Formats: sequence, structure tokens, C-alpha cells
Amino acid sequence: MEEKDRDSKSCVGLFDPSLGFRLRWDMALAIIIIYSCLVGPYRMAFKVPALEGWFVFELLCDALFLVDICLNFNTAYFNQDDILVTNRRQIALNYLSFWFWLDLLSTVPIDLIMDSIGLEAGDSSGAQFKLLKLTRLVRLIKLTRLAKLQAFFKKLEEDDIVDLNTMRYYPHKPPPPPPSN
Repeated sequence: MEEKDRDSKSCVGLFDPSLGFRLRWDMALAIIIIYSCLVGPYRMAFKVPALEGWFVFELLCDALFLVDICLNFNTAYFNQDDILVTNRRQIALNYLSFWFWLDLLSTVPIDLIMDSIGLEAGDSSGAQFKLLKLTRLVRLIKLTRLAKLQAFFKKLEEDDIVDLNTMRYYPHKPPPPPPSN
């Protein structure tokens, strides 16, 4: 009885991973992940900086990923036995075991850091060149968000919200109408 009381107290203020707000949040993040995975490599390959409004938008995206880190510490999860885990300590340990580190690294606003230390792509001194290569690696770490996107779509499929096989093989033309008698 005492164990149940302690566990019910630990779920106060937690988000249910399969209900409204969290599902809508994850869908919004999925759109941002797709954007960042398309635009990030383009910006890096062609050395196209994010200017004015786009710079602010991309900082906002990084801020939303930071908020997502906080939300993940406050979201229950289903364990391997499909039991909803609401113990805050277990939630934190589960998140810290893998996703937290990818989320944290991919949230670092590397462009802002590079601008603040005055590092530009044209710098070719030894130490700055090595630092530039390291920052490019960190930018590529942002692509790890694709793994989160894959996990999100897998969860949608498991919850019977979407059938990825149907989406994958959906014909571009609508099916012909049934024959009239």
C-alpha cells in the first residue's frame, strides 16, 4: 500500500507519452527535425549562413530542443513489459542512459559559439583549423535527431496511429472508381 502511494506521488506533474500534448509536441519536433536535417547539411556544405530571421528561427529550434530535454525528464515511459513507468528516478535514469546525451549534443548552438569566438571557415591556422573541423563534426551530430524521428514514427506505428507500410506504398494516383452497374 505504501509503495503504491509513493509511486502515485511520483507521477504528479508527469506527461503521459501517449496522450494529446506529448503527441502534438513530438509531431512539432518531427517537423523541426526534418527541417534541420535538410537545411543543416546544406548550410554546412555550401557555407551558407543563416541570416536575420532564419538565424533567429534556428536559434528558436535549438531552444525548443532544450525544452524537449526538460520535458523528457518529466514524461513517463513504457518499459519493455509495456508497463507505464512513472517513477521520476527511473525516468531520469532511462533518459540519461542514451537519448539525453544525443539530445544535449545536438542542441548545442554551434553557429552561435563559432560567431562568438570569431572562428570562420576561411581561417587556416593549425589550432583554428582543428577547431573548425571539430565544430563541423558537432554540426553533423545534429543529424542524430533522425534517430529520434525514427523512434517517434515507430511509436506512432506501434500505437496504431499511422501505418508506415501504407504510407510507403500509397499510390500517387487515387484508385479508380468502382464499376457502375
